[in-house]
Amino acid sequence: MSYVPALVTALLLALPPVSAAADRACLIEGTFEFMGQSIYSKDCMQTSDPEEDEATFKASCQALANASAQMGGKPGKIDYFAQCPEPSQGICEGLLGTPRDAYYYARSASDLATLPANCKRAGGVWSKG
Repeated sequence: MSYVPALVTALLLALPPVSAAADRACLIEGTFEFMGQSIYSKDCMQTSDPEEDEATFKASCQALANASAQMGGKPGKIDYFAQCPEPSQGICEGLLGTPRDAYYYARSASDLATLPANCKRAGGVWSKG
């Protein structure tokens, strides 16, 4: 019985520090213009690659947020988290064959219906949120 506290302590010490888990996900929210329509978007990208440094990940998030500005809108607002919020409408795991997952929120029924096929074409695996 005296081994239990030592085992618990050893397991806790083996866990990565909380700061190492910080900013592994970015939620991007905004409105952009596409083919004359104003479209609201709220999506989250999360990395599961422990080797990816925070600066590289944040640069990818910033590029995605700026994509809406290139389509005639304003850059999306970025919030960083340790992981994407739950629940989501759906998740594309392994997006583009990378250790990144895309979480989708606030999608219309017609838009949501196209996401599983788009995810598969992008090399990912779709799951409902």
